[in-house]
Amino acid sequence: MNASIPLITGYILIAVLLLMSLIWAGYRTRYKIASIILVSCFYIATFKGIEDLMGWPTTAITPEEFRTVWISIEEPDKQSQTPGAIYYWLRELDNAGIPRQAPRAYRVDWSVQTAMIAQAALTRLEQGEILNGRQSRNILKNEEANNKNQQSIGASARAGNQQGRPTFEFTAVSSPTLPLKPSPESQLRD
Repeated sequence: MNASIPLITGYILIAVLLLMSLIWAGYRTRYKIASIILVSCFYIATFKGIEDLMGWPTTAITPEEFRTVWISIEEPDKQSQTPGAIYYWLRELDNAGIPRQAPRAYRVDWSVQTAMIAQAALTRLEQGEILNGRQSRNILKNEEANNKNQQSIGASARAGNQQGRPTFEFTAVSSPTLPLKPSPESQLRD
């Protein structure tokens, strides 16, 4: 059963009850109209607010460190004028590096740089790697860049981020090291 059907039914019931009570109420017409407008605005506001609960990808800031579940790349289409997007399904990591929540979908605007990074990570996921990721702070890593003047460093960092778009770094998760199990022979001796 669709989860939105009870919600819609509840909204209709509240609207019918409001209209019935306003018909028999002795309020002035302007108060009745104001009540109807207020409830209608409430419906619109709750519909916009409930989108996060309906499973739509959020444009909120991604967690600092996360486990990558999957990536979907939607390239821009000039014919239909769609700008394109990259969808990440991520699980936030705790301090020990273990996923602690259910996956959440995040939407990031498409750009050449983010698409290249996402495609490389997606290829690794398809090969069976488990990937952790983190937001990149666009820190210049090579020493040659450190010798540049302050103005060019700032320009570099802004260009790497492409007007506020997040960039990510992905690393493979190593297999956990488990303690050695005792051999069956040693268990028989005990």
